[in-house]
Amino acid sequence: SHNQVDGTFDCSSGHFNRHGFLCRHVFCVFAILGMDNIPENYINCRWRKNPLPDHLREKRHKFLLSKVTDLKKELEIDTPSQNEPKNKDALYEDLLGVKAHVMVGIKNPNKCPNKGHRRFKSVAGKGKAIKKATTNQKVPFKQGECSKCGQMSHNKHTCDENRMSDEEYQSLLKKKKDSIDFLVNESDDEDDKLDEEEVEVADETDKYDEDEDED
Repeated sequence: SHNQVDGTFDCSSGHFNRHGFLCRHVFCVFAILGMDNIPENYINCRWRKNPLPDHLREKRHKFLLSKVTDLKKELEIDTPSQNEPKNKDALYEDLLGVKAHVMVGIKNPNKCPNKGHRRFKSVAGKGKAIKKATTNQKVPFKQGECSKCGQMSHNKHTCDENRMSDEEYQSLLKKKKDSIDFLVNESDDEDDKLDEEEVEVADETDKYDEDEDED
């Protein structure tokens, strides 16, 4: 309801008296009347930016500080001094409520065997292995012999050269060189002969072309 004389609003739900702020029914009346602002008498101090005066705010801070100081003193009285020596085991016993074990019965697990079946050596096999280990020593490198003359330091491919004197060896090298030069010269002569034949064929071709032009 709206009292037009004093400008007050009242709702049968009593929401403002119980909670300190208006209900939705009163806001509907504000919308019907075209009111844009809430009247000042319906805005409590606790909904504003500064709900408490400065002197009350200062008293509240002092009270809070004294309360924290009292709690700090009580904790200091109840908490034992940190200077008292205390080992880790006793500290864990107090925190967890259990006693620490002196002896640890857990050990490393047994090693698991590898996959497959290992080979069992017989007595004879073991004797052979021992004999082989004792006789398996480094043997000096045996130089090969020539299959023609039976001498060392050369083979059948170089046997004649190693048994020759220096003069014979030089003459043999010269013969090899002469034979190589002969083969090279022969190949050059064949190339020159082929070039001459090509020139003759070209000349005959040109002469044939000239005869046809005259006809």
